[in-house]
Amino acid sequence: MELPVSSIESLTDDMLDRNVRIIGTVRKMEDFGNRVQLVVEHSSQLDVLLFSDGSRLSIGDSVEVLGSLEEDKENYQLVGESVHVLDD
Repeated sequence: MELPVSSIESLTDDMLDRNVRIIGTVRKMEDFGNRVQLVVEHSSQLDVLLFSDGSRLSIGDSVEVLGSLEEDKENYQLVGESVHVLDD
């Protein structure tokens, strides 16, 4: 069964340490070599941490991210397991 898409604004503490799937637009991106930090937006923003090569991603891309929801400094962060660029 495929995991349903969650809206960023609907994420709650009950979802921490569980897999979630979001769709949004890459608004900010920093590549640290062994990891990539993204800010993904879809009516609100969420930090996404990827431990992979971010060279195929660009600011403005529409993406689908699957990962584990974590809390970092009292804010939600998605530790991404997979990311796919969506066709516009």
